Amino acid sequence: DAIDPLIQNLINKNPKVSFEVLVVLSQIGEPAIEPLILALGSKNKDLSQKAAITLGQIGKPAIEPLRNALKNQNPDIVNSAKQALGYIENEQALKYLIENLKTKK
Repeated sequence: DAIDPLIQNLINKNPKVSFEVLVVLSQIGEPAIEPLILALGSKNKDLSQKAAITLGQIGKPAIEPLRNALKNQNPDIVNSAKQALGYIENEQALKYLIENLKTKK
């Protein structure tokens, strides 16, 4: 699968490469969503943050998978999913963020 090496290059030492990979993954769109969701749980915070940004760039198609990620047992995935939903300028994404905040009380 060509997507996995791209995801690993989100944290390339060369920032230009990282940026270009982010752009390519966001253009790939839906096929990149699930591997990016998995990357949200990376112990490498830079990778999980860039995965969140990329999912935010993908936008609306990523909303439901991100909603499901909010239910994950891994708090790193949950926090990165919240971050990604925050990048998506969409009422549904905002609704899921608010619901998540309400259920955490």
